[in-house]
Amino acid sequence: MNICEKIDAFEAHVLTRQLRIGQVLGDRFMSNQIGDPLSESAFAIISICFSYFEMIEQFSVGQSSHGRSGEFFKRGFARVFPNSAVNLDDVAHLYSMLRCGMYHTAMPTDNCGLTRELSTAIAKENGIIVINPARLIDSLINHFQDFCSDLRSGRDCDLRRSFEAMFDSLSSGVTVTSTKTETTRAPWIP
Repeated sequence: MNICEKIDAFEAHVLTRQLRIGQVLGDRFMSNQIGDPLSESAFAIISICFSYFEMIEQFSVGQSSHGRSGEFFKRGFARVFPNSAVNLDDVAHLYSMLRCGMYHTAMPTDNCGLTRELSTAIAKENGIIVINPARLIDSLINHFQDFCSDLRSGRDCDLRRSFEAMFDSLSSGVTVTSTKTETTRAPWIP
């Protein structure tokens, strides 16, 4: 695959299989129709969204976050929201209480509120981090489209090199199971 094909495959994978699904859920969350189970999709949206920060940092720097997940999450968050009112201590709290809470116990663990009422993606109100999941997924889609556009433009050679290094490292994986070794393909390779 050439670099353009890699960018196209990556973009299709992340947008189609993750972010656009989150956006559909966000629309249903915001409509809040009685009897619609998807109007309660805030935590599912957060689960989709909170994997984005670590992922985008890996592809931006061309390194795996293995053993440094929290660090990559914080740096990725700062990359997506460089002017956020939420400071790095708050982001560490989000990582610990919301991201890890969702991944390890299927629920947040402390001081993180989700609301339909917030007009921005994320804010801090009275010491509590408040998130509108629908606005958050929209912000991530905008960031991701800009990221892919920057990759395509070729103006940032380091970004392109980092992206391609990470893409290639995932595209040639080998999985070892208890009974055999099998070669796996990255999810964006047909």
